Amino acid sequence: MIRPIVRDAFKIDDLVYQFETVDVDDGLLISGTPEEVSEKYSDDHIVGEAENWLDCTQSQLDCASDPEEEKIFRKEYSKLSRFIAKYR
Repeated sequence: MIRPIVRDAFKIDDLVYQFETVDVDDGLLISGTPEEVSEKYSDDHIVGEAENWLDCTQSQLDCASDPEEEKIFRKEYSKLSRFIAKYR
């Protein structure tokens, strides 16, 4: 069974990248599927990852020089902020 926090996390590109790429490459997950994340990670861990990505996205926003790039980062920042507020 996939928990609601995991379903919501997989709607955020940065968190999908974290689970499917970073955590798989680091050997923390085998494939980074929602089922695996739901089984292996606590809510606090998932929120912590979102907070880390929020900091990264803020840094990217601060350095964005292209309006399109800024728009993408702003959208992701907004998704991460709402996610953290909902689950913290």
